[in-house]
Amino acid sequence: KIYNEMGMIFARQGKKTEAIKTFQKAIEANEKAEIKGEIAGIHYNLALLLKEVGKPKEAKEQLGKAIALYREGLAGKYSNSPKVYTRYGDALAESGNFHEASEAFAKAVALNPTIPSVHMKLVQSLEYQGRLDKAIDASKQAREVMSKYKQTEVVEQFKKYTDYLIYKKSKTQ
Repeated sequence: KIYNEMGMIFARQGKKTEAIKTFQKAIEANEKAEIKGEIAGIHYNLALLLKEVGKPKEAKEQLGKAIALYREGLAGKYSNSPKVYTRYGDALAESGNFHEASEAFAKAVALNPTIPSVHMKLVQSLEYQGRLDKAIDASKQAREVMSKYKQTEVVEQFKKYTDYLIYKKSKTQ
């Protein structure tokens, strides 16, 4: 875990080469210790960094490993974890698989509907697929849920996004 944290610090400092090396050490250390819980996230972080430094082939490989490990975790002890479903959705979306990403985000929302960012990821993944009716419905549902929790700023953001989606839909007809 310390290598992952160090990698994140290096990445925030703009020290990308050091961050990549540190994430690789994190993966090696976790594999040797057979700790599977954090490895998916490390592969995901490494993939984002490799993409950022212009190494798309290596990034794609790391993203594939992250997705496989998240999928494995969700089939096992993390089957009811909204956090893992969200991370899985993030990895799928990063790979361009918005259909499966939207399914993962929908599952995360169903498990814990109180997190606005996950609702937003669901709506956006539906929008990216061109499923505007579903995106509008998901945005309206998010607005309703957030209003129950008195999150007025978030409610307003989803209202504006819903209006935008309705406008976008009108332009495609």
